Amino acid sequence: METKSSPTLPGVLPEPIRGSLFLLLSRIFLVMAGTDIIYLSIRIFVFELNPQWINGITLDIIFLIFLIFSYIVQIFLIYTVLLHWLNKRYYIESNYLIIKRGIFTLVERVYDLKDLKSVVVSQGIIGEIFHFGTITLEITSPGLTEEPTLTEIPHPHKLEKQLKRFM
Repeated sequence: METKSSPTLPGVLPEPIRGSLFLLLSRIFLVMAGTDIIYLSIRIFVFELNPQWINGITLDIIFLIFLIFSYIVQIFLIYTVLLHWLNKRYYIESNYLIIKRGIFTLVERVYDLKDLKSVVVSQGIIGEIFHFGTITLEITSPGLTEEPTLTEIPHPHKLEKQLKRFM
């Protein structure tokens, strides 16, 4: 079913197109699993295999401090992954593609879609299974030096159909 974009008020952007939720959750899982594996490896290989280093109560305190530290690192990494996902957005408004990126500094690029010549969707095997991919646009506009690339797009073929209406 094809939907037409509703008109937007000046200065108000439509809903953003964000990266794949599957990739976000996969990255969060990998951060959690990775930090837990590192914690367990250090605990086993440094402390459990060498119990003569430290007595019981001191060892428990070191474990507690190390566990708290690993949770802080884990929260920081998850927060970074989430911020990266939240701060990469794509908008299609009127005849323009707007790409906004950045956490501390916002970089905004605006592309005129009236000069759109081609839309290429690329997906790997995982992308085909979990329905995400990359869309590369060829826009022939004076002074344009790069091809806009929309990465980690959920259901890229739907967006491809929308973008091809501008050709």
